[in-house]
Amino acid sequence: MTKFLADENIPRIAIEKARKAGVDIAWVKEIMPGASDEAILGYSVKQHRVIITFDRDFGELVFAKSKIGSCGIILLRIRAQSPSYVATFFVAILTQKMEWSGVFSVVTEDKIRTLPLIGKLLPEED
Repeated sequence: MTKFLADENIPRIAIEKARKAGVDIAWVKEIMPGASDEAILGYSVKQHRVIITFDRDFGELVFAKSKIGSCGIILLRIRAQSPSYVATFFVAILTQKMEWSGVFSVVTEDKIRTLPLIGKLLPEED
């Protein structure tokens, strides 16, 4: 079963609904509030969790700057809706039978596009 790491920009209602649906999801806002994107990437690799976010900066980090990101990233690109809509959409995506690990996925209401993440880089030791 895939484990997820939700960025701070994911609404609380989405996290709660995902957990009630049985999704194994950690939330940056609870475990490392204010963490940098690099720290979130490192944590995701150490904990084998796929990041889910609305933040496009993760794509830049893993592709343009070659930062670690081998566990997978899901970038949500949905039209602004109510928190309840976001929560329903969020759970529908996370409960799909899909391999999220090792890919950068861009998810819209219409489709899912994936790109393989290059390399399996290990995070730097603290």
